[in-house]
Amino acid sequence: MIPSGMLARNVGAKSILLFSIGIGSASTLLTPVAAKFGDWHAVCALRVINGLAQGAMYPCYHDILSKWIPPNERGLMISLTLSGKVEIPKMFFLRYLEVENLIICTFVSFSFW
Repeated sequence: MIPSGMLARNVGAKSILLFSIGIGSASTLLTPVAAKFGDWHAVCALRVINGLAQGAMYPCYHDILSKWIPPNERGLMISLTLSGKVEIPKMFFLRYLEVENLIICTFVSFSFW
């Protein structure tokens, strides 16, 4: 994260953020291909690349937010921004489990076995 933070400060956070999102997306899209035609080494290599690309995003967030948000509100806004990265996917996953359980329970209750 330290090299990506220095790079974001010198080159520009938006370009580094765009590059890291692109690399992360490409490695995620190539994971099924690597699993089918490669072996576990290829999948692990793609996951490492994905992790490195996503690690570059957090310094970019801080750099962008430090330019847009007033100094007295930065702590709150960075906390809200980064906590949403963790909690929002959990909420969607729990919603998905509720819908899946509803479908399974409906199927089981109407089946005649």
